[in-house]
Amino acid sequence: MQAVKVLISSFFDAILNEKSEYRIVFQNLSYTREWMPDTMYIGNYLDARTTVISSFDEDIDLGTITLAGGRLIGEHLKEWKEKSG
Repeated sequence: MQAVKVLISSFFDAILNEKSEYRIVFQNLSYTREWMPDTMYIGNYLDARTTVISSFDEDIDLGTITLAGGRLIGEHLKEWKEKSG
């Protein structure tokens, strides 16, 4: 419940009160270490300036990317695959 309080209050302060310093909470969750329960957190922060190069969810071809005309190339990899579900 503490994590929800921290994240929601940070969101409202950042958006409604225009306090841009609270955006760091979402950009880097380790910033909240002293206020959040001691557990593992996974963040997925994207803002309007983010350009997604490859999202790996548009098709099964590992070499294609989201940006038109681009390709991914892997060399000397032990394993390179996408998993569904």
